[in-house]
Amino acid sequence: MGGNKYPGVRESSDSSIEMDFYNKKQRCRERFSLKPSPANLRKAAQHRAAILNAIDAGTLDYSYTFPESKNAIKFAPSQYTIRTYLYPSHMKFRHSGAANDLEIIS
Repeated sequence: MGGNKYPGVRESSDSSIEMDFYNKKQRCRERFSLKPSPANLRKAAQHRAAILNAIDAGTLDYSYTFPESKNAIKFAPSQYTIRTYLYPSHMKFRHSGAANDLEIIS
């Protein structure tokens, strides 16, 4: 149904559309529960074009764009800081008085 008319967008089944693109050098495929009508394929192709623009601009928020995707965690920004990496989350800190000096209290 879609053929080459909508690059990167194809009919996946009678009730879904699949979108294909690369993000951070990794192939991504996302499915949408939409009947693959010509209008829905066109809308998916427009959505894909916006995603490609966001990837090029470095502004794609994968978890916002695809909140139900298993790939969302793969492209999430790192939440680790030096403190969270070096010390377990149950440890508590307080300033010891000196500038930028932390004291472990538990």
